[in-house]
This record gives sequence, C-alpha cells and structure tokens, in this order.
Amino acid sequence: MKTFSIIFVSAVVLALSVKADAVPGMPENTQWVAESKADALPAKLQKIDFTARYKEAHANAEKGNALAMFQVGLLLAEGRGVSKDLKQAYTWIEKAAGKEFIPAYNFLGDLHRFGSDEIKQSNETAIKWYKKAALRGLPVAQVNTGSLIAIDAKTEDTRKEAYQWIALGSQQLEGEQKKIAEKNAALLKEKLSVEALSAADKWIKEFKPEGKKA
Repeated sequence: MKTFSIIFVSAVVLALSVKADAVPGMPENTQWVAESKADALPAKLQKIDFTARYKEAHANAEKGNALAMFQVGLLLAEGRGVSKDLKQAYTWIEKAAGKEFIPAYNFLGDLHRFGSDEIKQSNETAIKWYKKAALRGLPVAQVNTGSLIAIDAKTEDTRKEAYQWIALGSQQLEGEQKKIAEKNAALLKEKLSVEALSAADKWIKEFKPEGKKA
C-alpha cells in the first residue's frame, strides 16, 4: 500500500541552531535537521543548558524579539528547560507568527496536524499554517502542505496541487527529508495526466516566494 509521509523537523534543533539576535524571518544559518523523535537531538545540542536558554529567550521574547518568542514556544512545547505547556507554547509561537517569523507558521501547522488535549487536531487548520510558510518559500512547509493535501486528494486538481508543493519543496531539501519528499512526489506524479503534469511543472518553474522580488 502506497502512503505519504509528513516531513517533521525537530523544533528544538531549529530554534537552537540560530543566534538569539537573528533577524525575524527564515534564518540563513539555520541548520535544518530531520528527526523522527522530539528528543533525538544532535550531540552538539545535548550539552546545552536548556534552563538558562529558556530564561534568556523568555527575557528577549518579552522585549518583542520574534525568534526569542519562537524559542520560548518550542521549549515549552517540548518541555526543555521548563515544564511542558502546550497551551502557553501555542501562545508564544502564535506571537512569533504575528511578527511574520516564517518557521512559526510551519510549527503551528505541526501543532494542529498532530493535535493534543490542548490543541485541536485539524488538517484543514494545519494546511492553512503550512501554506503561509510555503508561500513565503520555506521548503519543509511546502512539502508538509503538499503531503497533507495528498492525504485526501480525490480529484486531479488536488493531486496536482499536492504534487506541486512537494516537488517544489524537495528541490531545496537534503538527506532523508529529500528522499521522502521525492518519493511522495513520484507517487503523485503517476496519478497525473500529461496535461496536469505539464501545468504543475510550469507552476513549479515559475514559483516566486511572497515577499521577494521577481
């Protein structure tokens, strides 16, 4: 049976791989690392004093720093350096998203995609958030958008949209993430007509992230 996989990036890896004074947006020096479990941190991050990092991030978040808001939310979501609190985590991530911090859109998508006692599971809401990041050019969010759309793709139009996003995002991914994305794109490609595939490939070629000049 052919199935689609959602690419999930360890939020803590993302949050702690950038400098606290980074400019809001998608940090150029972010190290995107695919992790299957939230506690599977790279060795270089295992030595971090998360309690100190949380206090520092919280202080900066209170001053309005978007990246710090993002870090606070993620640490709360995973219970690192502070007691786990998904409700407060969502609040901080949403604040970062309000400042157009692009990775925050993607993580809000994760929170709704998987759901919890505190956060309602909703693929529709997850797609909304994933797509906001996807339109701004975040590769992981592009693949997540397409993968969720593909789960319930009953028409050629929805299969084409799913293929477009996954194929687009896969171009900028690496390692296991890239393999998963390319596999999903190939599965969808098989189900598209020649005309639909041609239109999809044209869309991919012409795609320009929102907020960037052509």
